[in-house]
Amino acid sequence: MAKQIISEKGSENVNAECEITMTHNKQGKFEVSIDGNGDITVDWGDGTIETITCNRYKSLSHEYNDQAIRNVVIKGNGIKSLSCDNMQLTDLDVSKCTALTNLSCTSNQITCLDISKNTALIDLNCQDNELSSLDISQCIKLISLYCDHRNRISSLDASKCDVLKELFCDYDVEVTFCENNLYFDNYESADSGYRARHRYYKYEEHKSFITVKDPIDDITLDFVITLNYDKKVCLISVDWGDGSEAEMIPYGAGDDFRDEEDFTLTKRFDDAGEYTITIKESGIGYSVTCGTNNITSSNVRNLNYDCSNYNLTSLDVSGIENLEELDCRGNNLSSSALNAMFESLPQAGYCIYISDNPGTDDCDRSIAEDKGWEVES
Repeated sequence: MAKQIISEKGSENVNAECEITMTHNKQGKFEVSIDGNGDITVDWGDGTIETITCNRYKSLSHEYNDQAIRNVVIKGNGIKSLSCDNMQLTDLDVSKCTALTNLSCTSNQITCLDISKNTALIDLNCQDNELSSLDISQCIKLISLYCDHRNRISSLDASKCDVLKELFCDYDVEVTFCENNLYFDNYESADSGYRARHRYYKYEEHKSFITVKDPIDDITLDFVITLNYDKKVCLISVDWGDGSEAEMIPYGAGDDFRDEEDFTLTKRFDDAGEYTITIKESGIGYSVTCGTNNITSSNVRNLNYDCSNYNLTSLDVSGIENLEELDCRGNNLSSSALNAMFESLPQAGYCIYISDNPGTDDCDRSIAEDKGWEVES
């Protein structure tokens, strides 16, 4: 399942020195993936130590000729992501990796997972282990949590997780939600039909907006709609802000229900000016890609902004609160214009595409990377 992740950085030092210890008894290929920055030292626990230069995502692997209990120790700066699924882990210590934002350790034999020091964590998948409890009280930035399958967790205290919006847990887990949580204040549970998992999500109307100025050509809104697990008929309505009748997208009706659906709406404005597009939805989750030349402000969750090939000479995205992905390829952005655009980015997005601009090669990508963005050319 694809997940869209939105986060907001706090005071954690993303370049802090990290140490991760994994205990396992696997024979054959042992492989993990990390997202780090700089030199990473790996002690494979069999006398082999190697240093690897890591620039963003890196796969680390080692071959064991026999089966024995070993400790694998990874050390480096700014390790933000770890994936160690199905590696026969019996223990995982991430307490000395405080910059960690994403952790996936599914399908192992972990009996205890201490994440009390991982206050930057936003995405945790520890399903299919042997956990009897899970303390997330210090993970106040947690957005997504999967802790079902084979774990024996009886209760989960999410009372301090006010931005948590995606939770998979077994059907009999007693969950305490935060009173101020924007996503679960009126939550419903829905049986997803596999090993009696429950997924919790908010079921009430939500309204958001995109403001565009002097749009050129057609504006497109590409929706990816998910999370309607109880098969209720839900709606997305789009008011284009020009006095025309709002457009409605029904979703989840009867036999046509799907876990994920794509819809595209297109609009051309006859006159120049500023238009506020209002999106209303209930009972679902969605991401949207807006294709236009000039978004001046937006509070849409999971917004991807496609302003490629508009011959733009400048781009300011400071008014876009929840920008996740930005495609500005094929414009006329100089290195100074790209640097100014990097300065306007919000904290902790996902990816920005900048190829085929005059300043692509000479711009200072570290401005965006220091905010948690991946810059692709």
